[in-house]
Amino acid sequence: MFKSKQMGVISSLLVSAVAIVVVLWVGSQQQELISIFKSKQIDQRFLAMKLAKQRLMQFAVLQPEIYQTNSDSTLRPAGKMPSLGYFPCPDLDGDGLLLNTESSCGNPYDSLAPNPDATGFVPDPELSSGGENCDGTSPCMGFLPSQFKSRFVYFGKPAKYYLVVDERFAYQSAYYNTGSSQYFTPLSVDTIESASTPLGLSLDNTDGYIALLIDAGNNGLSPENQDGDRFFISPSAPVALSQSNDDSDLIVGITWEEWKLLIARRLCIEAMRWKGEGEFTGLSTEQHWAKSFNDSDPTLPEYNPFGSGVESWVSSCTFK
Repeated sequence: MFKSKQMGVISSLLVSAVAIVVVLWVGSQQQELISIFKSKQIDQRFLAMKLAKQRLMQFAVLQPEIYQTNSDSTLRPAGKMPSLGYFPCPDLDGDGLLLNTESSCGNPYDSLAPNPDATGFVPDPELSSGGENCDGTSPCMGFLPSQFKSRFVYFGKPAKYYLVVDERFAYQSAYYNTGSSQYFTPLSVDTIESASTPLGLSLDNTDGYIALLIDAGNNGLSPENQDGDRFFISPSAPVALSQSNDDSDLIVGITWEEWKLLIARRLCIEAMRWKGEGEFTGLSTEQHWAKSFNDSDPTLPEYNPFGSGVESWVSSCTFK
């Protein structure tokens, strides 16, 4: 009788132990499944952001075609054709469009400013105009525009992604437009690389970013990404998975090196067309955006201090 009771207790203990093991195993499998599910959702968010990034890059490399006509649909002269390499200004009020004060953006780097790390990119974090995000009570953050209707350019949903850009790459900056002459020139690699101005954005403690797209999730930007400086943090996968996948900030950046590679490919081919090399017949226009502009005499109409060095860059093209 005693032996039978002992066997019964042992059996109960074994059943309990097996039950505990099963519960733990199921729990671990469930956690793994939840992690996989969250990981896939984060991957989907990254894929959507990468698509938006591709559209930004397309906008940068195709600007001569996008803006080859004036607002009245007349063709611009070749010497006044907009150059490539620039990104749109941020949409400050989140309506998807760039209107009124949003049509101009700039925030030059100032090493002597009280907070130099709040300069050199747009939107200017101290900008007070615009909508909810730029109301003067907190650092201003702008969005990727939704579309340019008149140019048939579409980026995505309004107020979907925050957009931060090194101000030299925003197409309303002085690096884009010479002023009254309206001559346009590519961003000069030599000018930028020799400048004391750092490439305006740092992501995860790495410099060299010229534009960032940020998906802030459901709870808005995290504190380290809305504090108004040029340093941004994208959570690593373990951190992102430990949070709600709908809340973590995810960031996709465009680096100076990938921009330079893409623009060089386009610029080298365009220089061949302008100069009449290879199968091209050449263009008769004296000014063209693939040519270096005068950088020493401000009285000349082709004066543009940011256009020097372009021809020296394309003369060594390795992308033909």
